[in-house]
Amino acid sequence: MKILIVDDSPTVRNFLKTILKKDDRFEIVGEAKNGDEAIEMVKTTSPDLVTLDITMPVKNGIDAAEEIRKISRGVKILFLTSMKDKEVENTAKRLGIEYILQKPISIPDLNEILDKISKEG
Repeated sequence: MKILIVDDSPTVRNFLKTILKKDDRFEIVGEAKNGDEAIEMVKTTSPDLVTLDITMPVKNGIDAAEEIRKISRGVKILFLTSMKDKEVENTAKRLGIEYILQKPISIPDLNEILDKISKEG
């Protein structure tokens, strides 16, 4: 599964890379620090999964997810957020995003979601 990591925090990006590199099911095809970079990278890397922070400068994760959906309807998106609330859940549902992970990210929660996503194919 090809994964694009999108977060404005280098610490979070490095954390995700460290976890994902330990599992041979996953190939990191790139990383971006804002929504605009994410959209461009989706066009060039064709990821199967985008881990997408919601709160970022330039273009937030929600706006980026809307555009990513137009480019690649089949790509799976995992929202990462420190502000999980009903509004975020409703927005995710509207965009067809099934996965939201609360920050700070726990390794067991991340692995559980990655297992579910990888089994979906």
